[in-house]
Amino acid sequence: SYAYKKVLDADSLSQGDKKASGFGEQLMQTLLVGKTYQTKNKKAWITLKNALSIIPEYNFVDGLWVGATFTTGYKINNQTKLQFTPQVHYTIARKEWVGSGTLSLDYAPRRLGKLWIKAGSASADFNTSDGEPRIINSLSSLIFGRSDIKFYNRKYLTAGNQVELTNSLLFTSVIDWERREALDNHTHKSIFKKRNKQNIPDNRDYFAMPVNNLLKATFSLSYTPEHYYRMIHGKKVYENSLYPTFSVLYQQAFSQNGDKITPEFKKAEVSIEQKVEFGMFNNLYWYINGGLLWDKNDIQFPDFKHFSTTRLPVT
Repeated sequence: SYAYKKVLDADSLSQGDKKASGFGEQLMQTLLVGKTYQTKNKKAWITLKNALSIIPEYNFVDGLWVGATFTTGYKINNQTKLQFTPQVHYTIARKEWVGSGTLSLDYAPRRLGKLWIKAGSASADFNTSDGEPRIINSLSSLIFGRSDIKFYNRKYLTAGNQVELTNSLLFTSVIDWERREALDNHTHKSIFKKRNKQNIPDNRDYFAMPVNNLLKATFSLSYTPEHYYRMIHGKKVYENSLYPTFSVLYQQAFSQNGDKITPEFKKAEVSIEQKVEFGMFNNLYWYINGGLLWDKNDIQFPDFKHFSTTRLPVT
């Protein structure tokens, strides 16, 4: 009858509205916080990042980064997980593609075992270990025309492994190959037409960096006394400890054949650090570090020990 047909039409329209609404909600969720899709057996998954991953950065060397990143993985068994994270972006001002890929294998979860291989090519901070967050530098560059991070081009291939030798005694070994070269600014003004400075570190020990190849190996041990833990989904998760973490590190760069400069050096460091939480939103972090650098030959500015400092007007 006409009335029955009208009800059917209304139901089909309602289902269409629900599908459209469901798609819109999923799209909004993905853009805001990202979203993970899994197979029915939950062994394979893909995680789409939020909107910030599409345009993650702006700096005067590259301009705006535009691209995508995601993570996909496969659970081999309850103890082993394989994961791959590619990232590809185009730099609007430099007109170059930058990107990276990380392939990691989580194994021996009771001993925090992890094996990884990384490769990529992108602009890097001279102060990689203790530099400013790049998102903060992006805001400072856009608004104030000021970039306290100085960049060089880094092409790299890295392989590493970490595993606990005993409870809370973590051993990490890494081998890196890098090709490094200086970069110039390709854009020169903020959105308010403020001019920036040259892409040269503000340090009297800096000298123009030639194209160079670096091959280095790093070995480190870290230990936290009385570090209690829980097993969550078969993986060890540590509680906060009342004691600091003690670490030792040895690093060596090796000579290589070829027409490029190859830095050589030996480095040793010891450090103590701790994060103390008090109150609901308060914490105190302290860190003491000391070391030696010897047998130096053709060492470059990124190889120096840099300290964590800030001159940015926003933090």
